Amino acid sequence: MNTTFRLLLALFAFSAVCIVPLRGQDSSAAAKPSGAPSPTITAEQREKLKAAHQKAMLDPKVVDAQASAKSAWDDYRAIMRKKVIAADPSTEPLLDKVDKATEASLSGSSAPVTLTTADQAKLHDAFQKVNSDPDIKDALAKLQQAKKTKDLAVRAAIIAADPSLEPVLDAIDKAKSSGGQ
Repeated sequence: MNTTFRLLLALFAFSAVCIVPLRGQDSSAAAKPSGAPSPTITAEQREKLKAAHQKAMLDPKVVDAQASAKSAWDDYRAIMRKKVIAADPSTEPLLDKVDKATEASLSGSSAPVTLTTADQAKLHDAFQKVNSDPDIKDALAKLQQAKKTKDLAVRAAIIAADPSLEPVLDAIDKAKSSGGQ
């Protein structure tokens, strides 16, 4: 299975990771900034970061950026689904299965997506057929930009809430960019 398929399936199957925080629901994942703090920060820094993040999530700019990211995600997902089904109509029940598991996850119940190897191959082939579609590329670019805008808004709001956290955020960003997480 190639990386593109895994990325697309992960985006499709595990949208709850993106959507739960966007809906403002409290969860352990939503209670911390994306890419949880590296283990090299102190417990005090972690607590300050958590408190500042919670405050940042109430910032109107962050709320707006989250709404934009959710909208971009919904658009991307709808376009992807439409194009995949158009490429291979037999994938619709598989996508329905993924959607059902995603909704179950959003409602708090655990419903892992289990697809047979043949089903995975079928989705892989359908994703490959639509991978270079201009509408999908455009929607993905908009999604990535919306996520970046949201991340920057959260970062700015955290720093506004507690300026002493800027070096901590810089260290976390550096660890992420160097593959530390």
